[in-house]
Amino acid sequence: MQRPPCWTARQPCPNECAAAEYQRRVLNQLELTGPWQGWRLAGRDLVSPDGQRISPERLRGLIFRQSMDARRDRARARRQPKQQMVRVVVVDLAQYRANGGDAA
Repeated sequence: MQRPPCWTARQPCPNECAAAEYQRRVLNQLELTGPWQGWRLAGRDLVSPDGQRISPERLRGLIFRQSMDARRDRARARRQPKQQMVRVVVVDLAQYRANGGDAA
């Protein structure tokens, strides 16, 4: 368990230290940093900077949907026929009949 520095020094804990520890341990509210700046954990939910809550079940569903979309796109890419160049030759039918296939 990580203890605040005031606990190990046996000094009285300032109110802001106790309040932050209470929010983190009892209310399970944690501010996130780095690329998650502005997001926070509140109870079981991930809360966006604008206040939208995402439950763990919803987050699992979003991740599942994204992985299934990627899987579908990979399968579609495999099924599509490969495009090949086609050579088009225009032959006059009368010449073809007269020359017996050497008209091209």
